[in-house]
Amino acid sequence: MSKDAAPRTRNAAETKRRILDAAEAEYAAKGFDGARLGAIARVVGVQQALIHHYFEDKAGLYRAVVDRALGAMSTEGWDILARTVSAVGKSSRGKSMRLTQEDVRPLVEAFIDLLQRFFTEHGQILAIVRHEAQDGSTLALDVIRTRVKPVVDAVTAYLDALKGAGELRRDVDVRQLTINAMAMVAFPLMEQPMLGAVWPLDPKTKTFLAAAREEIVQMLLLRLLP
Repeated sequence: MSKDAAPRTRNAAETKRRILDAAEAEYAAKGFDGARLGAIARVVGVQQALIHHYFEDKAGLYRAVVDRALGAMSTEGWDILARTVSAVGKSSRGKSMRLTQEDVRPLVEAFIDLLQRFFTEHGQILAIVRHEAQDGSTLALDVIRTRVKPVVDAVTAYLDALKGAGELRRDVDVRQLTINAMAMVAFPLMEQPMLGAVWPLDPKTKTFLAAAREEIVQMLLLRLLP
């Protein structure tokens, strides 16, 4: 490899990141139809041809924006679930006692932390999905179905299996609880003006996020465990 190959590679990766950042903001503000590659290129300070070089076309860039956020979330979600299944299996091996908070907490806490980071770093993805709902497109929704749905299905199936084995409360609706958990994480981060009208809080500070994470985790554990 030549001496300048590594710097060129790093520069290309950084340029792609900046293009994706600018595109995420553009698509969130204007939707797919209203977004302009020229506007994105100007924000980044590159020629529009470079966007076509990296992402082919407007749809390719759009998919890359959504896939970047959801792909990373999906990969970490699978890792969290695998670690939890392994840890719970080891802790319960040869035991007749029920699962404790210490057994279940790592899964719940890790996913709440993952959701907080997603909504903090990529909250504009929700705006993109809302635009799609209005114009009838499904490009982002297709990525969600491919990337996120299998992880969510696997987590809820695992919790349902624990419920069926009597390890979790029989009366808990795992899917409804999952929806409520996502709502608790998303609301303060997505609806800051409404929250600010009630309390002057900054939901993106480390202090707020830590306190919110602990409160949500405790509520979920109380609902999950007998």
